[in-house]
Amino acid sequence: MQVIPFVGKDVADRTGLDWDGMGTLFEPEANIKLGTFHLFEQILKFGDIKKALVAYNMGETRLRGMLRDEKPLPKAYLNKVLENYKMLKETYQI
Repeated sequence: MQVIPFVGKDVADRTGLDWDGMGTLFEPEANIKLGTFHLFEQILKFGDIKKALVAYNMGETRLRGMLRDEKPLPKAYLNKVLENYKMLKETYQI
């Protein structure tokens, strides 16, 4: 998961997960918990998986600015994630 330290610490503080500094992000179990919780929060905030993925990638503040200015969502990251999701879904028949 791509979690930057200040987001990781914030999520850890709010979820009760242990935060032992940046090294926590290199612990697979902690990283996945922090990243999935953060993404889940973005989905709840924006009510849209595409917007949530963009917010996860570029930050909630930047996304809100883009939405306010009626700019289109950036496609490169979003398409990459959705293509990987489709491939995994087909591979594992989920």
